[in-house]
Amino acid sequence: MKKAFSLIEMIIGLSIICLIMTVGLLGYKEILFSMSLDNESILLKKYLEQSREFAYSYKTKVYWTLEPESYELKTEAGEVLKKHTIPRRISVNGKPFHFTVNLTPSEGQTIILQLDKKQKKIIIDPVTGRIRMI
Repeated sequence: MKKAFSLIEMIIGLSIICLIMTVGLLGYKEILFSMSLDNESILLKKYLEQSREFAYSYKTKVYWTLEPESYELKTEAGEVLKKHTIPRRISVNGKPFHFTVNLTPSEGQTIILQLDKKQKKIIIDPVTGRIRMI
């Protein structure tokens, strides 16, 4: 009676385990990318709220410039408040705008963060200045 595994049986067993781990890690990678999209949208919303409050507190306009890989906030005097680079695979779409001293944007705004087919929208109401994420 044989009490041990042969080398071939061990190689086949390890191959099956490696295949299962590979499939699991690929699924985990997609979850991580989805989480990074959520984190970036939350961070962008936070910067929008802070820049709106900055414009009100310091009685100055805060200008937003949006590019596919980054966004930048500047004061009316040209001082850069924040320049943020978006992680790879995520893009940001939106028109340049500014927050006025009365907490509202210069115009209604929809900013879209996109990762492959998934996207998050951040909408700024032109009347109230309310910022919401959908």
